[in-house]
Amino acid sequence: EFQKIKNVQDHQFIYWSVIIQRMHICGATSIKRLKKWYDAFNTAYHANNYYGFCAGLRGLLEACADTFYTTGRIILPVSENFGTIEAALRGNAKRPLFSQTIEDDLIHYIYARKIQTKDDAPDSHSAKHVRMYLDSIKDPDVLSLYSELCEVSHPSLMSLAPFLLPTKEHPLILHEEKIDKGLNDGILDRHKKTILSASNMATGPAMGLLKLINEFDAPVVESLKTGDKALEPMAQSDFWKDLKRRIDESRKAYKQAFPWANHLSTSQSCGS
Repeated sequence: EFQKIKNVQDHQFIYWSVIIQRMHICGATSIKRLKKWYDAFNTAYHANNYYGFCAGLRGLLEACADTFYTTGRIILPVSENFGTIEAALRGNAKRPLFSQTIEDDLIHYIYARKIQTKDDAPDSHSAKHVRMYLDSIKDPDVLSLYSELCEVSHPSLMSLAPFLLPTKEHPLILHEEKIDKGLNDGILDRHKKTILSASNMATGPAMGLLKLINEFDAPVVESLKTGDKALEPMAQSDFWKDLKRRIDESRKAYKQAFPWANHLSTSQSCGS
């Protein structure tokens, strides 16, 4: 049905409305997912469960990397083309604008999974190797922590740490001591800054996506807007100031190119 639409206003209105909705899903679920992983390893920490703590922390790092990878590929292009996209969302597009990359990355964020041979799915649904997401962060400390956590999740010497200890007399002894809390505290002591850094690499861009949506002046996005108070930490950041500069420049460029087009169309002002 979408391919049958011929006029640029309706075509662009639908196209960018769907993309902005997917951006909202990406921003909102990224934050909610991180909170779930924090709850998971926090619960395991207080239960003195070394395995649960490491698994939860590993899940957090993977979630952070996934969010950073996706937002890093879409947030700047949307900011730099903000004026054109805003006109499309107002039902007032004067020129077509498409981005296969943004489409595929947002579809990948939601639908990525291990594709079976029998599945009839596009390439954007195929999950990439987690190392690719982690490498996008470009932080050797994150990679080091992740490798350590994998050593616990997979069968290895570190996975036996709750049961085996070296002593002065013996390289390893089997014991019945409860040392999970000490193991968990050791990870936190060595990697607290890394955990915070990885978290910021996800929460910052995710909040940036939501604040970017708040900037659009179009009825169709009103239901997607987030309360300003929730996004206050982002408002004062250098990251947001750079995005806002790009947004303002894009709006200015669009108005200069189409000075007569800066009004809501009749058909879309009611949110149709």
